[in-house]
Amino acid sequence: MTVAPMRLEPAAPAIAPAATLSSLLGSFILAAMVLHPTLLWPLIEAPAPPPSAMADFIPAAPDQQSGPLNRLYFPAMLLFSLLAFALNRAGRLSSFATVSLALLIANLGWALYSTTWSVEPGITLRRGLMLTIIAAAVALAANACGAWRRGFNAIFLALALVAALNLVALVIKPPTPLGHAGIYPHKNVLGGVAACILMVSLSRAAQGPFVLRVLGAGTALVAMLLLVVSNSKTSIGLGILAPVVGLTLVAITRGARLTPALSIPAGVFALGGLYAMGAGLRLWDFGAVAKTLFGDPTLTQRTDIWAFAMQKIAQAPWRGYGYEAFWGAGFNSPSLREGPGFVAKMPQGHNGYIDLLLAGGIPAAALFAFLLFAVMAGIGRLVARDAVAGWLALTLFVFMLGYNMFETAYMRGFSLFSLMFLIVMALVSWTPRAGGR
Repeated sequence: MTVAPMRLEPAAPAIAPAATLSSLLGSFILAAMVLHPTLLWPLIEAPAPPPSAMADFIPAAPDQQSGPLNRLYFPAMLLFSLLAFALNRAGRLSSFATVSLALLIANLGWALYSTTWSVEPGITLRRGLMLTIIAAAVALAANACGAWRRGFNAIFLALALVAALNLVALVIKPPTPLGHAGIYPHKNVLGGVAACILMVSLSRAAQGPFVLRVLGAGTALVAMLLLVVSNSKTSIGLGILAPVVGLTLVAITRGARLTPALSIPAGVFALGGLYAMGAGLRLWDFGAVAKTLFGDPTLTQRTDIWAFAMQKIAQAPWRGYGYEAFWGAGFNSPSLREGPGFVAKMPQGHNGYIDLLLAGGIPAAALFAFLLFAVMAGIGRLVARDAVAGWLALTLFVFMLGYNMFETAYMRGFSLFSLMFLIVMALVSWTPRAGGR
């Protein structure tokens, strides 16, 4: 009788429990980061909304991103992220050697370097350091999390809680004259949050365990209600358009094997060319297009803000005025000193691309454009691996591209869409290499 040789199973890696803890901690941190602007800040530190009759007379907050909650919360998140990274033996520094993360560091470096010429160097330094802390916490947490689906499952559960609390607020709080604001000081904030919840919830409803799908579908319905009652035209329009465009881009990426780094810029240039051709033939102008699409040729007087901003950009095209120093940041802020009428009270330029030029000039805009290309390339790799995850990444990315035309949503401290951009960038930079989903 022949006895087969005994085959020993390889021992489970000793670091498995630590790696599991690291992944759970990384997912928790990503969710906790998103909960700050959507739940904690509005409930703890957000200013009370001014009466509508007095809104035009309320000056911009001098330093709205440096409250005590922010100074404690994000450094704590960074410490937890460092712990999660230390526990993740697989997440070594070599995994951070990606183009996206290198370009993010370059963007952060230029923002901090602008302290040397900022009109308000103290504010630029504080806000630049806060942005760096937030970006580092997100990058480390995403690395520890190790998978797109795991990270966004945690984010979805956090946003489902936010949706439920805002639904309660609809019942117990009266609407503002312009629309429901939920737990936030302004209805446009509810609109942006609701659109984000809708996009994330739809992806959860399409993939995962049955219970998660049901919860995703229910949360999506609540998000639709919140979006409608907010009466936030920008968020409603983009909330409908972005998922459709995202689905189209997934089909193009998987069918024609054309990376979003090519298809999205091609679409943007095509739309820009169509507008320029029509304007050249005097078929339309900006006011006519804005009136048709948004019902207001001035886009709620944004055109006055942009006209002033473009004049100031022309005066300092290569360096700008320092990161987060232009709009209402201090006595030397150009908006407060030179802005006409209501423009002097603006806390931002209501256009993130213009604000990039105001903050750091042409180099800042160029560095961020390169970062966008790198993120689009990373999303293309994710789409090839996981269509649903890729659809969510593209939907969020397209929404943020459009939203940033009307609100400053990129590289802006603790704002929701600045955080979501960093999370998308970090997860698509790392998980395709690691094979995580």
